[in-house]
Amino acid sequence: MRSNFAWALLLISSSVFVAACGRTTLRSFDDGSVPTRDLGRDARADLGVDLGVDGGPPVCPEPLTACGDLCVDLRSDPNNCGACALACGDSFCSEGACVATCGPGLTECAGGCVDTFADPLNCGDCGIICDAGSACRGGTCTNVCEPGQSFCEGIGCVDFRTDPLNCGGCGIPCADGDVCNAGMCTTTCLMPLLACDASCVDPSSDPANCGECGRACAASESCSDGDCVARCLAPRVDCSGACVETSNDPANCGGCGNACPSGAACALGTCTVTCPFPTQRCGGTCANVVTDPLNCGGCGVACATGELCQFRSCVDRCTAPLVACEGGCTDFRVDPSNCGDCGRRCGPGELCGFGTCFSPCAPPTTLCGFGCRDLTSDASNCGACGNACSAGESCSSGRCIDTRCMMPLTSCADVCVDTTSDDANCGGCGIACGPGSACDSGTCRVVCPPPTTECGAAGCVDTRTDPLNCGACGATCPLGASCTASVCGTPCPIGTITCGVSCVDSLSDPSNCGGCGIACGMGQACTMGMCTTMMCPVDRTLCAAECVATATDPTNCGGCGNTCPDGVPCTGGRCACPGSLLLCGGFCIDIATSPLNCGACNNTCPATFACVGGSCACTPPSANCGGTCTNTQRDRFNCGGCGITCDRGQRCRFGRCR
Repeated sequence: MRSNFAWALLLISSSVFVAACGRTTLRSFDDGSVPTRDLGRDARADLGVDLGVDGGPPVCPEPLTACGDLCVDLRSDPNNCGACALACGDSFCSEGACVATCGPGLTECAGGCVDTFADPLNCGDCGIICDAGSACRGGTCTNVCEPGQSFCEGIGCVDFRTDPLNCGGCGIPCADGDVCNAGMCTTTCLMPLLACDASCVDPSSDPANCGECGRACAASESCSDGDCVARCLAPRVDCSGACVETSNDPANCGGCGNACPSGAACALGTCTVTCPFPTQRCGGTCANVVTDPLNCGGCGVACATGELCQFRSCVDRCTAPLVACEGGCTDFRVDPSNCGDCGRRCGPGELCGFGTCFSPCAPPTTLCGFGCRDLTSDASNCGACGNACSAGESCSSGRCIDTRCMMPLTSCADVCVDTTSDDANCGGCGIACGPGSACDSGTCRVVCPPPTTECGAAGCVDTRTDPLNCGACGATCPLGASCTASVCGTPCPIGTITCGVSCVDSLSDPSNCGGCGIACGMGQACTMGMCTTMMCPVDRTLCAAECVATATDPTNCGGCGNTCPDGVPCTGGRCACPGSLLLCGGFCIDIATSPLNCGACNNTCPATFACVGGSCACTPPSANCGGTCTNTQRDRFNCGGCGITCDRGQRCRFGRCR
């Protein structure tokens, strides 16, 4: 859908490109060119822009009024005469009222009644707009002064700031010997200004007095720090030693160093993803194929030397009222690249109306297609017009950021992590903790196995038993005291010493024989604090400083450290069950009588059956009746034998029905 902004840009490119659209007044020219649209007082409406909802109310230049998304003149607009949307139909609009005919001295211009002798928008005839700073007098535009100058009757354009004959105003001369300094007559110029021909100038930057009075720089030079240096010709500016056009350079869009995001182009000093109509993407630049002689009608289509680009075609000369400028045909009244004069660029986000640059958007918003957008926070125009953030992203400071990772999470390699506890991203993305450490509050710390605790240089300690860190790191027990259950106890009794966390008898302890940590060797015992070799009887073997009978000791069965299973005795140096017993599930079992292991381990007899001689059977007086051991002496259904049933009213006693 074409926006009103696109319509405004079309007018910027060429006011004749939209001939015969809407209510117009057609004019013919002596050279036989195609009639163009008259931009009379109602031309202000053609310059309206859609400001959207986030850019605030439209800012229209005086004396225009905002009607919807357009800037119009209620005094002469036949579609908005006196009030917005109040149309005159077939009549004319004169001073805000619909009339049948224009009054004396007024001329009909595009449905409005105007005074062509005084109207700067229709000066002398419909559609002739005076330049900024000038006025329409007697049907002629006069008194056009350069920026910084003012017009004085009978004198011309002067600079009130430095002119000693018009210091601060027309006809205010300074006394002999005085100079004009910032619009005031003074005897001397304030530093760093210098008096040159009774005017106070800055010799560090004044091209007419560069470094000293009367030293003028050439037209291709500028004055920098009192020296004439080569300068970039307008509209190009110097950016790091290179002359660039900030209106279309994606690396310096709107100003030096202001690079557009990847994929965005530069149009009229504003970064944009989609080039606005009628411009077209040519590399990283939005080229106006309507007027650009290097891209006339399409990218790379260059006009021949001496030709101009007009309405997408190369021509020998421009059709009035268009004029030649930088190889193209343009209208100084509406072209923001040549507003009021060739090369006079409007700032980023500004439009050109009646030869004057104006901004329709209030800071910090920028004009983007349908309205004024804040490029620093608008997710649909993030950093550049049309640069939309992806789903799950928001725009912050002109950059799309992932909002899926909400605080305290952080996006690391497209994964949301908590840098306060993530071992692979501890304190920041990619900061991994080493082996044996973990992330704690964003810092990698040593991890101690339970139940130990990290205590600085002491490493991992058990605060339950460590006398130097009893209950907490650094909590030291008194000399000789032990730590038990995180509580410091009393010193070791007489005859014992503290070794680590225990009280030991160094006179007999083979692990601390004569002192802490002095262990006796295999086959040795600690005697009076000395390790000695032990001698065991013939039927005994030395195992861990103890003489044991390996033939019967279940903890050293057949050899030191050979432990029998629970319940299994050691017989003849072997872990085995005595007699006819068999080892079943770690227990010695008589498989001849065990109903759970009858004849073999885990062979369980049915209920009511007993294990007899290693077989499941019924014991007298019971008999196997249908798989169940039944007492045939008392069972009325098996009385005296299986299947013998007593009559009703009889009972079975001693195997007989009675």
